[in-house]
Amino acid sequence: AVAVLLVGAIVLLDLGVDFAYHHDLAITGGNSTFSDAIYRLADYLQNDKQGQQVVAMDWGFRRPIQLLTQEQVDPTEAYGSSTDIQTGFYENLRKLFARPDTVYLFHVEDDTAFHRRDAFLSEALAAGKKATLEKTFYQRDGNPVYDLFSVR
Repeated sequence: AVAVLLVGAIVLLDLGVDFAYHHDLAITGGNSTFSDAIYRLADYLQNDKQGQQVVAMDWGFRRPIQLLTQEQVDPTEAYGSSTDIQTGFYENLRKLFARPDTVYLFHVEDDTAFHRRDAFLSEALAAGKKATLEKTFYQRDGNPVYDLFSVR
């Protein structure tokens, strides 16, 4: 009987925490890279940037966007998986810059895993191009989460 009461209490407490978590998530939309701003980003890429090349300049974009767009949008990952920028990074950027229909996705600075924004902006300038912030996506509380750039 004691074991049943103990297990029952644990299950009820766990269900209570789950309910509270999902309740708060429904109200706030989540936070940072775990916010529902990814839905607006995916919708924008699928509808407003249809057919354009999408390049993820940080970790965490590709799979959610593929899932939410039913793989109609498949971002290329161009950030590299090292904390240091590898030598091929700049060469790859130059190739990407050759396509003016490409958009580049970044997290805002506080949410960035692989810091590539400064190198990206510098390389665009070095290539004689202009990187333009086209759109910022916000979480429900108004804090920015994602930035979308173009290079021409």
